[in-house]
Amino acid sequence: MAQNNIREVLAQHPTIPVVTFNNTEEVVPKMDALIARGIFCIEITLRTAAAYDCIALAKKLYGDRCSIGMGTVVKVEQIEKAIELGVDFMVSPGLNATLAPHFEKSKIAFIPGVATPSEIIEGIQFGWDTFKFFPANLFGGLGALKAYGQVFPHIKFCPTGGITEETYPEYLAQPNIIAVGPRPTQYYCCRRVLDVTLLCSFSFFCSFLLSPNGFFYWPSGVFLMYILPPLVFYTLVPF
Repeated sequence: MAQNNIREVLAQHPTIPVVTFNNTEEVVPKMDALIARGIFCIEITLRTAAAYDCIALAKKLYGDRCSIGMGTVVKVEQIEKAIELGVDFMVSPGLNATLAPHFEKSKIAFIPGVATPSEIIEGIQFGWDTFKFFPANLFGGLGALKAYGQVFPHIKFCPTGGITEETYPEYLAQPNIIAVGPRPTQYYCCRRVLDVTLLCSFSFFCSFLLSPNGFFYWPSGVFLMYILPPLVFYTLVPF
């Protein structure tokens, strides 16, 4: 299978959020937020010092129900680390002849990045037929991919970069797009709105319990309703 059967991974998960973790404390709340939205596949980038630890933790806690991928793979030692961590797939922002045999030998599904026709042709020479189109918003977006579909009808793409919750359905409607990689900020935002609302409701109830004679006592009410919930939430839950 081409690229260690990357198409099977992408076909099962048409939406693959690209996430950067700054520390391991972010893993659980962000993974839970994605799963709550029905997302069971994630690309964790190697853009921070904590990336390897976060990938290991995500595999340990969610590997039984989520596909965990390693993104921003640009070095041979990163491929070796991916093998060690047992990731489900690898993503590279570009093509490189030195990395190509290491990707193949890893036995891990992988998808390299392209942006131009020349890069696509180069990838085809390796026997590859599935590419990350990155950054999509800077290289023509949907229009470019429609044109590539005419020139390279057997190639499938996973565009990332500038893909939003509003635009990704239009991308997925194209026959040469097998998956998309949106930034997942909107998933976290929706969860936070819900959680802050619940905290405010609970605080409003508590204000009656703490107020004299069972009536609303405005000092405690203001603090519990408008100050405490955001303070607690944004302190304890990393974004």
